[in-house]
Amino acid sequence: MITHIVIQTGYAVFGAGDSADAAYAEAQKWMVDESGKTGGMTLQEVIDLVDEGQPGVDGQFDLINNQHRDFDSYLKNQGGFNQTPDGWVSE
Repeated sequence: MITHIVIQTGYAVFGAGDSADAAYAEAQKWMVDESGKTGGMTLQEVIDLVDEGQPGVDGQFDLINNQHRDFDSYLKNQGGFNQTPDGWVSE
């Protein structure tokens, strides 16, 4: 079950997983480094990028869990995820 997601606030889901670490690791595949390479950031760079942001600021990266009021909305609107009676899963 998906319990954590890395989002760009107001836009998209970059990573999802059953823990914060899993969500960060998936986000790493989609983050673009300074040279423009998708997946070029280290895991620590992804974590630092999310941690340096200010939660709720449009366009900032943030980690939210399944208790956050917008968690369901992000997954529903993103596509690629299904809501089951037990929670969210990847398609």
